[in-house]
Amino acid sequence: MVFHRLYGLLLKTNIAIPGVPVLPTADGVIDVQICLRSKTSPLSTSSLPSETFYVSRIRDENGNPILRAGLLADGKHLSLAYSDGTRFVLECRGDEIFADWPDPLTLEDVAPYLVGPVLGVVLRLRGIFPLHASAVSIGDQAIALVGSAGAGKSTTAAAFARCGYRVISDDVVALRQEGSRFGILPGYPRVNLWAESVHAMFGASACLPLISPGWDKHFMPLDPLTEFETRSLPLGALYVLQRRAVGTTGPVVVEQLTGTEAFVAILGNTYMNHLPDLDGRCREFELLGRVVAQVPVRRIQAAADLSALPELCATIAADMESVVTIGPLAKAPSKVLRARP
Repeated sequence: MVFHRLYGLLLKTNIAIPGVPVLPTADGVIDVQICLRSKTSPLSTSSLPSETFYVSRIRDENGNPILRAGLLADGKHLSLAYSDGTRFVLECRGDEIFADWPDPLTLEDVAPYLVGPVLGVVLRLRGIFPLHASAVSIGDQAIALVGSAGAGKSTTAAAFARCGYRVISDDVVALRQEGSRFGILPGYPRVNLWAESVHAMFGASACLPLISPGWDKHFMPLDPLTEFETRSLPLGALYVLQRRAVGTTGPVVVEQLTGTEAFVAILGNTYMNHLPDLDGRCREFELLGRVVAQVPVRRIQAAADLSALPELCATIAADMESVVTIGPLAKAPSKVLRARP
């Protein structure tokens, strides 16, 4: 057996998950047991869900939905079936995961599903809310970077690492209420990047390793001692990234969001919110409402030119320091920080 700690959960698995540090021993109560290609699992008797509740609008090259999710006939397990043949079954309490995949796929091909959307669903089942975001530590607090696809969440997190900060998590950010505050739980020491970002930060000849031969994304390994944050840290601020049009110049603009606009910005960046769980969605709305009421939410407008990443990181870090020093409604000069109702 192999043990990992990921998003605050202690995992026990029959095969080590690529890219996730292995613990020498279990250091607590097992939260989730993972069976990879086990011969005795719900997958061996059930290939299709009895009730499909989600079909992805994104299609593969053959026109098939990349993901179908449903409930198995026993009512105790959820099914996640990907168009490449990879299948997962999750116990509805979020304490067991079973996985299978066809040849010639490998565990390296399957791992991005497992550490991303599959554990994203598990977090929800266990009452921890996942954001589609990246998180970085600044001092003893965390910031979360959210934004639409292509906004540069992972790229900005990688730039922070190269500027001397620590990345807490990439792609999935586990948000948990801890008393009167909100904590961000550490992920694993990697940042996933498209080739364009790799070349912008490391040079045109750079070639970071691919996530797997079956994926066209690269990963930047994080030094566990200097670039990866292993602590759970309180959430100090949320930054909604927006890129200006290519060719647009000017300083980074930080706008304060409040009320409905801040709530909608965060709600639009929740992760794996397909479960037909009305009570869970109500709890999520309540939690996000408390987050917006307590945590500063800023909109960032920055140049599309990736050479400006150090300026972007410096601006966010300075803004975060002003929040900690003066308070969540701290204001820089109006040309830099503008409040929105």
